[in-house]
Amino acid sequence: MSKNTVNPSCQCQRETKRHSPTCFEWIQLLVTFSVPVAIALYTFLQNNNEQSIALANREKDLEIARKQRVQDLQIADDQQKANILAVYESFLIDHLNRYDTTLNESTSAKFIARLKTLTTVSQLDPTRKIFLIQSVSEAKLIVNDNNTSDHVVLVLFSLEEADLSEIAFENRRLKYLSLPKSNLTRAIFAFVDLSCINFYWTVLINTDFQYASILTTKNQCFLKFSHTIFYQSNND
Repeated sequence: MSKNTVNPSCQCQRETKRHSPTCFEWIQLLVTFSVPVAIALYTFLQNNNEQSIALANREKDLEIARKQRVQDLQIADDQQKANILAVYESFLIDHLNRYDTTLNESTSAKFIARLKTLTTVSQLDPTRKIFLIQSVSEAKLIVNDNNTSDHVVLVLFSLEEADLSEIAFENRRLKYLSLPKSNLTRAIFAFVDLSCINFYWTVLINTDFQYASILTTKNQCFLKFSHTIFYQSNND
């Protein structure tokens, strides 16, 4: 046999050995496939993160817009109530100038004053209700400063059925104020000097009279009563 003759079996083994992937080749192959996968995964995560941030920003913007809307509505409502009170003040001044502080004993003038007052009171917040009550009280439209056996009609006009709930007459001196048959639920009269106040048939549910002074006068406030009237008031 010639020396140059190659054993086919040995040649096949060498070729097989030469074509087997090395460790380095496996690493290169793994890197080749890993890079696109990593890029795709990063892209996905980045997009997902950006979407989450965008959604969070959107929700934050909506919450800010909602709060701003609520604030705008509150401002608008407050301004509307201020305008209502201003219109009433103008009406009261004109009405008193026209009919005098006694309303000239005119039934129609009293009716108009009562209707306008009750309508206005129903549209105001508790703080402005107090201002309105002070205005008509100082004008002696709802004060009962003469002896009488009538619990309602002596005042120039009555606040009967008026919703005065949650008003706060704190640290004040009230005298001869007439609030018969009105709603004073959860009203506050804490630290108030009550002198001859008329609460005849008034709703006084959960009304606060803490440290209030029920004052009497030398002369009777009313013919049948010598002090503040709570007759038939509802305080359940």
